[in-house]
Amino acid sequence: MESVTFEEINSLFRGEKTGSFTFKGKKTGCVLIHGFTGTPWTLEELGAFLVQRNILVSIPLLPGHGTKPSDLIGISWKEWVEVCRLEVEKMQRRCDEVFLIGLSMGGTIALLLATEIVCNGVITLSAPVTLSSFVVKLLPFLHFFIRYWKKKPFSFPSSPPSQIGYDRYPLEAVLEFIKLLDYVRNLLVEVNCPVLVIHGKDDREINSLNAELIYNSISSTDKQKIILDSSHHIITKSADKEMVEKEVFKFIRSHSAILK
Repeated sequence: MESVTFEEINSLFRGEKTGSFTFKGKKTGCVLIHGFTGTPWTLEELGAFLVQRNILVSIPLLPGHGTKPSDLIGISWKEWVEVCRLEVEKMQRRCDEVFLIGLSMGGTIALLLATEIVCNGVITLSAPVTLSSFVVKLLPFLHFFIRYWKKKPFSFPSSPPSQIGYDRYPLEAVLEFIKLLDYVRNLLVEVNCPVLVIHGKDDREINSLNAELIYNSISSTDKQKIILDSSHHIITKSADKEMVEKEVFKFIRSHSAILK
């Protein structure tokens, strides 16, 4: 493996649309996909962890993200998926095996792509396929009167909000998010590659029942589900992040012909 420091990996991911390191010989690649209104920051530590284990990593920035909340307005959910699809195809040209890892909405997108593209496995982290909030049912009417919904304060005050993501949800964009969830929920039965589902038991944003729904709906015979004793949604930055990293790599290695 090329010699890289954690600081070098961090500096690569921070502020960049994508980040990757190249290795000689056969390669295992991972495309990491961040969540709705988030940024690659949420996945940079997991990405660095994988890079240090001889895995090629890419973390695309989704359209309308990483700038200002108003830039999400007018973006279709299909544009988020297309950017990720192109990133996976690019990774496939560079690697002999490719895994998809998605946090929150990124996990939803990873599941969708698994129905279209041959991959070695999918890992979802705090991924939704449905939203249970009563407010969601009112969105088709609310968005005509309210443009933004303020988020709860960030759980990671040591990092500036510009790295974490937006501090509010553009309601028009939330409707696109819901369209994506509706579409993917009906496609889950078409997912048949190896899948690892990880979710926090007391996730404050996405109910862990989503993990059950994903696990029970996919057609994969090789599937695992891990429910953490966590209330954080961004589990890659929580107290459980080391366990998440360990389980992610364990799954990849067990399904890799290169890393064994």
